[in-house]
Amino acid sequence: MKRKNELQTQIKRAPSVRLYVFTAFIFFTVVTLLLLWLFQVVFLERIYKSYCITQIKNDGETLAKIIYSGADIDEIKEKATEIADAHSMCISLLVPDQNSITRLTDTIYNDCNLYYLSYNECMVLYKYSLQGGKAQLMSVSYDEEKGYVGTEFSLVSSDDEIHSVIYTLVCSASGGNDLTRVLFLNSVITPVGATTQTITFLLAVISVVLVLFAFLLTVFVSRKVTRPIIQISSKAQLFAHGDYDVRFNVKRGYKEVNELSAILNYTGAELSKVEKLRRELISNISHDLRTPLTLIQGYSEMMRDIPGECNPENLGTVIDETARLTSIVNEMLDYSKIQSGNYAPDFQKTDISQTVKSTVETYRTLTEKNGYIINYDECESVYIMGDSGMIVRALLNLINNAVTHTGSDNTISVKQIISDKSVRIEVSDSGHGIPQDQLGLIWERYYKADTEHKRAAVGTGLGLSIVKSIMILHKGKFGVRSREGHGSTFWIEFDRITQ
Repeated sequence: MKRKNELQTQIKRAPSVRLYVFTAFIFFTVVTLLLLWLFQVVFLERIYKSYCITQIKNDGETLAKIIYSGADIDEIKEKATEIADAHSMCISLLVPDQNSITRLTDTIYNDCNLYYLSYNECMVLYKYSLQGGKAQLMSVSYDEEKGYVGTEFSLVSSDDEIHSVIYTLVCSASGGNDLTRVLFLNSVITPVGATTQTITFLLAVISVVLVLFAFLLTVFVSRKVTRPIIQISSKAQLFAHGDYDVRFNVKRGYKEVNELSAILNYTGAELSKVEKLRRELISNISHDLRTPLTLIQGYSEMMRDIPGECNPENLGTVIDETARLTSIVNEMLDYSKIQSGNYAPDFQKTDISQTVKSTVETYRTLTEKNGYIINYDECESVYIMGDSGMIVRALLNLINNAVTHTGSDNTISVKQIISDKSVRIEVSDSGHGIPQDQLGLIWERYYKADTEHKRAAVGTGLGLSIVKSIMILHKGKFGVRSREGHGSTFWIEFDRITQ
């Protein structure tokens, strides 16, 4: 009860899948909107200005390399026109030594200010360039009355609000030509204030719509995802109350949910089967325990109350039934130890032939007085690595199974088959045999091939399951051959070792 209460408390504390999905969707939506606001509104102008300035510098470096290579003016103009058309800028070339300014592009883009500068104003820019290390980026201010004057040019910093920039780059031609040339690139950076306001309004609308849509989508998805899980969870709780016949049939489930349903259906079927077999085992063991206890009690009371009944025959019956009861309890204990892993086998070099012989002789002593005949032909000594006690237990269980199910002739045959690498022990009976569809099930715990209980000569119905467990520990083989009406042959096989 305490464990159940702890489990219920743990379940209540854990968040539901629906809440988790809902929270994840809302968090994703909020983060997405926050990133959109940051990059489309807060940092838009800075990013745009940085991109434009980087572009004009890269174009200047490209043209400077062409000029430095000694290309003629036509080739320079062709490349300059290509760059100007691609990025909407004006480009000029100043040669101070020749007092000349050459327009490298003819089209005026975005009210380009560069072409309105006089030679003297260009020289002012040239001096600024020399001060900045032969390359300088400047903002341009134009007044219709004053025009362009030197004091109106200012260097551009990262925080400046600039609209028109001129990039000056001092370069010289190669090939012996020492003329100094100054490259001017002028680009107008369009103000983004109005654009930012428009984007802000649009983002506000989109945010409201997106949040509403995300909320509805989250509710829909969380319900769709959690509905089959809730159905499975409610049915799985029936397992805790012992209802193993429940089946999980989730409609429109996902792959993982369908797999879970299939696994739970299989588990329920197996648990139902095990529960049925467990009840049958309890019924059979109760019958096996009650019979010797009843006989012991009856004979003991008779010897106590009736004079002359305390004779060797009655005492022998009490002793036999006590031995049978002890065997049943020992078999149950052995099975429990093997299944729990508490039984550690003691592997030693063992003469399997001698073990089989002594086991058969022991069993003959117990069963011949009841009319059972055990046939066994002695074989040469064969050695294996094994636990002799566990091997004897396996052989006793096979012989006892044969005694329990043999035919009216009460004959059991034990045979030893020796090959180069292995040794096989076969135990045959002349009983009714086993149906083919049950041959693979008889080794399982609790399983009985027939529902009619028959009292075993020794032990319980756990014998074959114990044999299987012992052979698995020895890494050996086991099996059965049987036909209805022709008896059954159970066999176990071990690997041989040299003497």
